[in-house]
Amino acid sequence: MLKTIKIKDLFFLLKKKKIGFILLKKVSFYYEITIIFEKKYINKGFGRIAYNETIKKLKNNTMIVANIHAQNLKSLNYFKKMNFIKLYQDKSQIKLAKIEILTKKNNLQYIKKIEKIRGKNNSNWMDLLKLSISLNQSETIKIMNNIHSKDEEISKVLKEMITKN
Repeated sequence: MLKTIKIKDLFFLLKKKKIGFILLKKVSFYYEITIIFEKKYINKGFGRIAYNETIKKLKNNTMIVANIHAQNLKSLNYFKKMNFIKLYQDKSQIKLAKIEILTKKNNLQYIKKIEKIRGKNNSNWMDLLKLSISLNQSETIKIMNNIHSKDEEISKVLKEMITKN
């Protein structure tokens, strides 16, 4: 039996007037999405904005599934434009899906650490090149050790990022 949990309705306003809403329901390992807008706001870009804002509220990578009536061509075209793919179709309904890969904001801190370490390591590589040109083998080995040390720091930061996600 699939467990269904309603997350919440997200209403979208334009000049303090409700123009539509999105409903996400967690079903097993994916979310079902329902998008409804007043007729005069359809094909004006509000659906794309609302979808993107809604997806930002999710915390993990996930699959989004849309069940639409087979005759609802506007809805079908909307989801196709949003890169959903067709999973299933019969006479009455079409099931579309999309995998959302979400970048966690906290991953940026790891990228910044790597960038900082890489900056130092690039200087080490330039030093190595200069010494290699002058053929000073003992100094070249010292610099290679520094490069290796910084590469190990980068590996630790990457490992930390991977294990926390």
